Amino acid sequence: MNAPEVDTTTMSQTQMEVQTRKNLEMLPSEKFATIVRDAINKKPKEEKKQVLAKVRDLTGVGTQGPVSQVTRDRLWTIAVTAFSIVLVGSFLTLALGVFYLPTAGDHAVKPEIILSMFTSVVGFLAGLFVSSQANKNDNDSQD
Repeated sequence: MNAPEVDTTTMSQTQMEVQTRKNLEMLPSEKFATIVRDAINKKPKEEKKQVLAKVRDLTGVGTQGPVSQVTRDRLWTIAVTAFSIVLVGSFLTLALGVFYLPTAGDHAVKPEIILSMFTSVVGFLAGLFVSSQANKNDNDSQD
């Protein structure tokens, strides 16, 4: 869908802006997004920041701010507690299943399943205590 040809030599700045807006509104979303991205990428870094701030103000997207420390601590505590319970439960099941095997063949504990759950939980909990590369502030690599 192409916009009709318009003679811009006799148009005022306001008329050109209105016509440009109409042309952009007729574009499919993907094409519009590509044009906007390309136009923003051609701007200097400071102008990019100003455009982003204006878009945030107009749309409300990205204005919630970072999650508070209290909320992060609470979520971290919930995750660690839940996985700790699974860790202790799988350890107890593994220990009881290995040392006190039931006599029924179908109901016997399969140690390889419990062991894999145990090691997965240990790996998850260990990952929580490793410092994240995402937390490092590297503004030079971001545009």
